[in-house]
Amino acid sequence: MKDTIKTFAEIYSGMNIVSKCAFKYGTVLIITLIVCAIYFYIQSVISDYPYYHTMMYTDILYSIKECMGSVYVLPMLYETISMSSRR
Repeated sequence: MKDTIKTFAEIYSGMNIVSKCAFKYGTVLIITLIVCAIYFYIQSVISDYPYYHTMMYTDILYSIKECMGSVYVLPMLYETISMSSRR
């Protein structure tokens, strides 16, 4: 586990400033969406008419999936391409 954390720290320290900002602010966005999804899930369980809350919950989960792709995958793809072009 320590080796994995060390490897991630090395990768993060060698990243471009734009990728670092995308990771930092994107993680905050994703955590906020997760909190909203938990809220709507709880509301859908305790509500008399759970349809609205269930729809919001599923839409937010879909948004989280899309944000993960744009926040984590795209900067990592850019970093991979830029590292391979430097060699």
